[in-house]
Amino acid sequence: MFGAGSLVSGYIVDAHLGGGASADVYRVHRAGQSAPLAMKVLHTDATTHEKARERFAREFDIASLLRHPHIVAVFEKGEIPAVPPAPPTLWMTTQYVDGPDSSALVPGPDAPGDPAAVLLVAEQIADALDYAHSMDVLHRDVKPANILLTADRSCAYLTDFGIAQLIDDVKPLASNGRVSGSIAYASPELLQ
Repeated sequence: MFGAGSLVSGYIVDAHLGGGASADVYRVHRAGQSAPLAMKVLHTDATTHEKARERFAREFDIASLLRHPHIVAVFEKGEIPAVPPAPPTLWMTTQYVDGPDSSALVPGPDAPGDPAAVLLVAEQIADALDYAHSMDVLHRDVKPANILLTADRSCAYLTDFGIAQLIDDVKPLASNGRVSGSIAYASPELLQ
């Protein structure tokens, strides 16, 4: 994990934004530039597994095909050289979105919901998915954590194409017939 001020492949780390099972995400900027980007860095232990590296590279390749106002743009990818005993680490930069994920729209027990905001997000993400499908891309992991909102919650972005697949691609990303994705959000036909 990199701390604020760390220099990573020419980017300065501003903050650690979060992480998942295989990667951490940081807010970064280029030296001399103030515009923030997000940098996704594959965990070092995951880089030793060829499948994880393949999936990470594939995520970049698939997401870079997509240019839509409600899909997080991807910009650059690279590899942090190995510093023994650690192996080389893969990274990619993407558009930075300054707000929470869409689970922030779920009302609490004493808070009223905002149906207009939920409808706006649903429309924007449905449009993004329709576009991705028109480009022969299946996201396969649509869930609240993979829908980012701007700080004012006026715009939503679909992100994390980590298990996305091209429609005509028959090469599996999961081994042993396992389901890829979040079971709670998986489609019934995938679970069958």
